[in-house]
Amino acid sequence: PVPPEPPACATFVGVVKMDTSEVLAKTTQVLKEPELDVVEVLDNAVVVRMSALTGERFELTVYASGAIEQLGAAATLVQHGPVRSSETMHRVGQLESSQVYVAWVRVFCESQVMESRQKGFKTLSARVKTIWDEPDHIILGVEPMATSKEIVKAWRLKSLQHHPDKEVDPDKKDSAEDMMKRLNLAKVNMLRAAPLGDSSQPSPGGPPRAPSFGSASSRDDDDDDD
Repeated sequence: PVPPEPPACATFVGVVKMDTSEVLAKTTQVLKEPELDVVEVLDNAVVVRMSALTGERFELTVYASGAIEQLGAAATLVQHGPVRSSETMHRVGQLESSQVYVAWVRVFCESQVMESRQKGFKTLSARVKTIWDEPDHIILGVEPMATSKEIVKAWRLKSLQHHPDKEVDPDKKDSAEDMMKRLNLAKVNMLRAAPLGDSSQPSPGGPPRAPSFGSASSRDDDDDDD
């Protein structure tokens, strides 16, 4: 079998015996210059690829250019870690939107340090939140662990409030229809996660149907009243 390769920063010590003395030879592998590429830029994060990594550990730095006074300590973000392979991907979050940054990586081995070339990038503009980004319980206006009865009640009230048929402005019809779709999705998602033991929880087939006027039960009640 082929023996495993020694670590990139391994120190080799060899002893050579001679007739009259011993000669100690010591060699240390030299670090290589690492490489860094920007793979994807978001509004609040960046994904980078680090390659040609050698040594014992790395240090990835992302620096906000010209924003020391505004961001303070957050202007510089640093990630550390051991070098386990020659190439790795890293995501750095908590960045400011529409901000210019510079990134670089350094590798270390004993007293040696090698640094990559700096790469600049600009984060995207902040993405505007929509109703599809909001949690289900916020859409319905209930607590996260609301009962199915509370969920259905809130859905009915919100549906009456946002129903497209009540919207007289044609330009707002599409928004009202989107809101109804979001309300329906929120109701379905929350009913599935309703607390166990809730006596009002609907069957797996779906939420209970609203009573219809003129149903058999209603007619029976009318007959009893007579």
